[in-house]
Amino acid sequence: MRMADAGFECDGIPVKNYTVGSESGLRLTVSNLGAAALSLIVPESNGDRDILLGFEDQRLQTTFGPMFGVTLGRYAGKVCGASYIWNGKAVSLTPNRGAHHSHGGARGFDKRVFQTEEAAPDHVTFLLKSPDGEEGYPGNLDLYVTYRLTGSDTLRITYETTCDQDTLVGIGNHLYWNLYGNGEGNADLHRVRIASDETVRIGGDGYPDGESYPVAGTPLDLREGKLLRDCLKVADPQMALTGGSFDHDYVLKAPGKGINAEIAAEGTDRRVEIRTDMPCLHFYLPDFKDMDYTGKGGKAYRGFIGLCLQPQCGGDSVHNHIAGEPILAAGQKRVRSIEYRIF
Repeated sequence: MRMADAGFECDGIPVKNYTVGSESGLRLTVSNLGAAALSLIVPESNGDRDILLGFEDQRLQTTFGPMFGVTLGRYAGKVCGASYIWNGKAVSLTPNRGAHHSHGGARGFDKRVFQTEEAAPDHVTFLLKSPDGEEGYPGNLDLYVTYRLTGSDTLRITYETTCDQDTLVGIGNHLYWNLYGNGEGNADLHRVRIASDETVRIGGDGYPDGESYPVAGTPLDLREGKLLRDCLKVADPQMALTGGSFDHDYVLKAPGKGINAEIAAEGTDRRVEIRTDMPCLHFYLPDFKDMDYTGKGGKAYRGFIGLCLQPQCGGDSVHNHIAGEPILAAGQKRVRSIEYRIF
């Protein structure tokens, strides 16, 4: 394990980055800022390949932006109306997307400095203590995030949460993948498979409308795996609401059982298998055509340069209950995990 100072502070706390490795040569760098994954290096005969996106200047992580590699919380995704009712009591959250709440509010976990609880050769564990009332959430929440590399070329991320009051919790991550390498190739030339029969339906305002949407017969149907570029050529009313691309919550058929999703780079043997016990997988394929992001190594991020497959609770599940029951009971310990096997 190697620790390095990032060279700046957030909230008066030094930002530190940690690099761990596996027996096969995988190298993962994570940060206490946002409990973020900064890079995942895959060794190859013709040189190392970094398959995650990230900023050249790590300080930009404290802006809203694309949230490269961060831990999302307390709730990854959307809460419509920035409020919910629990046990007869209204809970008001910070609205940060118009009248709605997204990714934990105005200052979610992605912009917080975590404590480093343990740093070992193959794993790092971070701890964040979120106080009662932060961004409107009830209760004092403890969140442990562990990144671990195993001998089977697998990255395992574990989230452990406890709270002293009933509260809304849905932790997730925002890893941007490009199996061609950081700033190389096109993300729409990946094939993606997701074991899901339905998504959380999006309404005319771009937010969940409380219903599910069967994917059969639509370009959102990724059950057999499809080249993303082909999907983008097909008109679909749900995709029209998200700029003609993917920004959808897939309800997983069998969380915790088998492979839930897979990414493969067309024309190569590079792929990633995803296993999770979370109920939903949010698939996001952004088009950075109008953005001006400078990525690691000075790479210009333009167009379809990366994709996110984010295991989490479904969008607005506290209201629609389509993909997960996100209320964490007082005193309950919830442990959720994601495994990414790299080929």
